[in-house]
Amino acid sequence: MIQAFAARPRSTATDPLSTTETSAAKSLLAQFRYLSTVSGGGYIGSWLSAWRTEQPFSQIWQRLVARPEGPNNEPSQLSWLRSYSNYLTPKVGITSADTWAAVNLALRNLLLNWLVLISPLCAGVLLLKLFGLLSIWIAAWGTAPGWEPGSAAGDAIVYVKMVLELLCGIAGVVCLVRALALMTRDRPSRRSVTDRGIDEARYLRGPMAWSALSAILLVQWLASDLAGNLLLQCKGDPHRFLPFIWLCTEHGLAEAPGSTLNIARYPLIAYEVVGAAIGALLYWMSWKIGNPQRPSASDRRKWTASGAVYGTLVALGLYVYLIIPDQGVANLPVYYLHLVFLIPWVLLSEVLSQTVFVGLASHEPESEPDREWFGRAAGWLVSAAVIWLILLFLVCFGAIATTLAGKDLIPKIASVAPAITVISGLVTALFGTSRLLPVQGGANGTVSYLIALILPIVALLFVATLVIFISSGFDSLLFGGRMINVPPDKLSTFPWAERFLLLIGAFAVAAAFAGLASNYVNINRFSLHAIYRNRLVRAFLGASRKRAQDRFTGFDEGDNRRMTELWTPPEKDNWRPFHVINIALNVVSSAHLSWQERKAEPFTVSALHSGGDYTGYRDSGVYGDPKGISLGTAMAISGAAASPNMGYHSSPAITFLMTMFNVRLGWWLGNPGPAGDATFSHEGPWFAIQPLVEEALGRTTDNRPYVYLSDGGHFENLGLYEMVRRRCRYIVVSDAGCDPDFVFEDLANAVRKIAIDLGVTVRFRNLENLKPRPKDGTDIGPGHPYHAIAEIDYQAADGAKNNGIVLYIKAGYHGVESAGLRGYALANPDFPHQPTADQWFTESQFESYRALGFETTDGILQQAISTLPPTTAPTLANVFVALLTGGGAGMLQPLTAPAVE
Repeated sequence: MIQAFAARPRSTATDPLSTTETSAAKSLLAQFRYLSTVSGGGYIGSWLSAWRTEQPFSQIWQRLVARPEGPNNEPSQLSWLRSYSNYLTPKVGITSADTWAAVNLALRNLLLNWLVLISPLCAGVLLLKLFGLLSIWIAAWGTAPGWEPGSAAGDAIVYVKMVLELLCGIAGVVCLVRALALMTRDRPSRRSVTDRGIDEARYLRGPMAWSALSAILLVQWLASDLAGNLLLQCKGDPHRFLPFIWLCTEHGLAEAPGSTLNIARYPLIAYEVVGAAIGALLYWMSWKIGNPQRPSASDRRKWTASGAVYGTLVALGLYVYLIIPDQGVANLPVYYLHLVFLIPWVLLSEVLSQTVFVGLASHEPESEPDREWFGRAAGWLVSAAVIWLILLFLVCFGAIATTLAGKDLIPKIASVAPAITVISGLVTALFGTSRLLPVQGGANGTVSYLIALILPIVALLFVATLVIFISSGFDSLLFGGRMINVPPDKLSTFPWAERFLLLIGAFAVAAAFAGLASNYVNINRFSLHAIYRNRLVRAFLGASRKRAQDRFTGFDEGDNRRMTELWTPPEKDNWRPFHVINIALNVVSSAHLSWQERKAEPFTVSALHSGGDYTGYRDSGVYGDPKGISLGTAMAISGAAASPNMGYHSSPAITFLMTMFNVRLGWWLGNPGPAGDATFSHEGPWFAIQPLVEEALGRTTDNRPYVYLSDGGHFENLGLYEMVRRRCRYIVVSDAGCDPDFVFEDLANAVRKIAIDLGVTVRFRNLENLKPRPKDGTDIGPGHPYHAIAEIDYQAADGAKNNGIVLYIKAGYHGVESAGLRGYALANPDFPHQPTADQWFTESQFESYRALGFETTDGILQQAISTLPPTTAPTLANVFVALLTGGGAGMLQPLTAPAVE
């Protein structure tokens, strides 16, 4: 439970909460202006705010400090919390309807999210299969040995294929020259001095796209029967009108005993020489067409030389492909080899040629910027090659599963896939938010790094199994086996039309299904968030009102108030804190390089406004819903600890797995900034697949129409940041986060970000006096503080008249607490830092944490008040001054006390 109460300097002329004779107004609580909550602290903070909308503060105060209806009757607002301390499944047990309802809802939402995620993946796999089938159909003539089509009607289609193959070759050359021309024109040493060049998006749309397209088209041409069997490979008898292809050479590999390798028509050196010449010519052409602003003959020669390297490497890849036997290699059919391996090889050949170029040009003036430019360009080309290789290999592996490991592999994959799915889900659930991960701020020991190493492997294994299973499943469903199940010499009788129609039909169905699922499945309502929020609302917001609950489900929609209901014009002697709910806006894909660690920015929801300083704000009465965002939604988002995008806790592997298994407590809302002008009042994205993919891949940011919000602790976990932003004078921070070793991660994070973002220094003294509970079971004993004091240096930041003060209270057990606490602590050695993943509180657990908080805070305040003169009424100002000057235990070096107003 982490929350902050804060008070700003008051004007006695306008202050509606000035001191009165009522007992309520005399309480210190009524002197705070703000209630800042974050994460789990938002539960009890929202409970208090909701209660205040139902009753005046005087009645609330009576029920907080006493039992007005008799000692045997605890106020209903408190007894309700006890009843629902196990808020997720109030009635425990395997036979409980609450338990089974929660399990069913989680599984239902998981299946609905899989419809959104898996159906586009199915459509993508089918599209790749359709592309592969089309490529093989164009490349393979399927005629008798020889190159010329016969006169039969069935052979006439070969002329169409010949035209398509020639067009692929011509288009591939054009695309390559275009890509290289753009590259040589846009690199730093060749463009004008005042030209800053293209950005990353333009590079991807320009040179990168043209390079990828050229690789696909060139490989299609080189792998075709027109180029391969006719001109480059010894297969069948050459036609009498083409005597120059009669030559046919042997090579050592083909002469080896038992070799089944094909024979290339020319020796390897011939391919390399011709390839080098063609590559050099194309690079020379690209340099001339690029027409750089600062031409150089030396640069042109080196660029041309690197083209010779490109052509040599492509020729080498072609030669290896040509000598592969028709039945394939390593049990891999020959049909898919050019798609899976040759396209990445051509892309890598371009990278290697660039490497040679920067080496040749290393002594040229201004070559350093070029090296950086080509380094980034090569990074994109390599990533494209690797992604293509893995994806096509997985799709084709599923298609040829029976060839790789016999006819039993598809059933084996089918039997193993559920197990891998279950294991992946369990790993995600166990470690997705575990502090054992270094990214979670936990210990950086061997176990932590082993888990961090295993999680990416689990994620990759899950994706690979899923793609293979989908691919092989479609093959079995559509074709009863492999997509192409005949040897190369039987392709003339292969049912191409049937295969095309089946794939086109299946793709159309999958794409339509994906569109319908994305349109109708609301990724907010069918995440775990809704299950979580509804139960939080029932437990904490339903405690203060007369409920009209559904007799069957036990829920009442009236429990969830709108944020705008929390604030009305202030009334004298009737305290109402201004509730600020702290949330993290995830910018895992932020353009701010300095935010690569935090990966989030602050976002707040109050009764008046919702948003953040980086995006802007919207009126809470219209934000997130036409009627305005609700308290329950804001509270649940602020406590959404388990989320794929978790600010500075984000991990790529965990992000993907948590999205796939719908471990998603975060919430998509319209951007409160200008990017969300058309979306800020929406409850969530209307089309699910794009934001869900962004969530899975960690591509969330703050400049799109929708933003992804999660636990405020993913940015700052004490609620202190926003109170310092508002220049609050007196702040009480209750830190009950899971920190058994007292490493003060949350405090350090808050102080660091306040200094960086707000320019305000927060100086703590005597934190070293706060001691963690010994792991050997001994007690700390008396005389040790539970708190520390800090000074907020507003004067240095902006010339304020006075500095602020923070009372920081840290949950701890010393062994001097009351008997009930001592008994629970001895039975639970990790108390009061039990894992936050435990959301199923028992009565003893609930009461122990409540009593610890009461005893700790009461002891601190009573000690400070005891130092005041007997005739002085306690106020925030004099109590905080007493704490500063040593009125609280642990203050060995008093700070400078501000003037008391």
